[in-house]
Amino acid sequence: MTIYLKFASQDEAIAKLTAAGFTLSEYNDHCHSADGWGSVFAIPDCAGHFSNLYDCECPESLVSYQVPEPATPYNVRW
Repeated sequence: MTIYLKFASQDEAIAKLTAAGFTLSEYNDHCHSADGWGSVFAIPDCAGHFSNLYDCECPESLVSYQVPEPATPYNVRW
């Protein structure tokens, strides 16, 4: 299951993901926890900061940041 999240800023994304038990990478572009992993990114010309979480259920503290599955998900390449 993929969970799509949108935050107002990178600082908010980092704070909320960390509070939910995720550890972020050195560059704050990947996150992981005991239950799953994800990417953290901005989309050019789009307001906000995003995170896609994989292989986990949405933590209760992040439910309010969930957005509907996009018709064409943004492809993050590492």
